[in-house]
Amino acid sequence: MSFYVDMADMYTVILNENHPLIKRVLSEAESSCAEKLQPIISENEQLEARRTALYDARRDKKEDEIPQSEKDELSDIEQKITKIKSDKEALLAEYAAGDKCVSQLIDITLLQNNMLTGEALNNFVKRSIEMMK
Repeated sequence: MSFYVDMADMYTVILNENHPLIKRVLSEAESSCAEKLQPIISENEQLEARRTALYDARRDKKEDEIPQSEKDELSDIEQKITKIKSDKEALLAEYAAGDKCVSQLIDITLLQNNMLTGEALNNFVKRSIEMMK
């Protein structure tokens, strides 16, 4: 049971992408991370295309008719896609961690749901004052 105690809390936040502030934050994130994201996106597109081709090739076949090499390649592609996804998420998380506006939006959401307390609340107030200067 101690496994669950050590896990970080996770929350799902739904944002209105049409709000001007959210549009600005997303635009800034895209432009700031574009150079690093482009090779990741491009590699992912190639892998997705190959995965689709492999699935299309095996559509009318039974499991035992599919060569082991294709099964291995598909497994390898799935692993690479998963790694690329985690690399992309890490890159965006790194950007978000350094962006005061993103932190502020997260804290406002937590505050609205009575989940911002202690040091986090104190940091929110300090950041709010800094951003107003």
